[in-house]
Amino acid sequence: MIHGTKSFMLASMLLLLSSPLCAQSPLKDTDDTGELTVTNSRVSWPRPEEVLADLRSANDDTRLHAMYLIGVSDKEAHRNVWAQTSPTKILGQKVVTPDQIQLKYAVLGTDETKAAVLAVQAEQMMYAAVALPYKNGWERIALLNCWCKYELGTSHDALDDFVQVVPAPDSRPDTAARYELVLRASGGGSGIYVQDEGHYRILGG
Repeated sequence: MIHGTKSFMLASMLLLLSSPLCAQSPLKDTDDTGELTVTNSRVSWPRPEEVLADLRSANDDTRLHAMYLIGVSDKEAHRNVWAQTSPTKILGQKVVTPDQIQLKYAVLGTDETKAAVLAVQAEQMMYAAVALPYKNGWERIALLNCWCKYELGTSHDALDDFVQVVPAPDSRPDTAARYELVLRASGGGSGIYVQDEGHYRILGG
């Protein structure tokens, strides 16, 4: 059973990925919906497979550029390097290496356009960048992220729990399959576990 102060279900509050990401009223550039942060920005991308490959690169500069493309801040893209001494001290910083990466394509809107959903786990942080084909390339239209530390160390896959692409409830058998993006973001710290859930679709492209 999930306990939480909020539950963003499609039936009660439809959050839409559009231009920019919007709910029943336009969201701010960055919006905190419970434990989930939604950032609205449009950034030109190469093919999503190239972004994924660069996230797996052993080259720090290549990996850092890919982290910036999905919308990760400079602070979140780096970790301190500590000296193995007592007392210890910070020697410098290193670029984060993602623990898990997933790339999915799905029709999230009303036409046949397939959106790319690039999900990344980097230590305790989870990210889901959404991009659409645009002119001669791609464009990221939103980033959704969570400090999902309470899912780590459990028996299930934390990234799979954070982001899923599921059939839309209003899909009809006589039309092409439609999907929605489901994000689950956890919080706690007071002895009460909270999980907020958001369902997202694309409106108008």
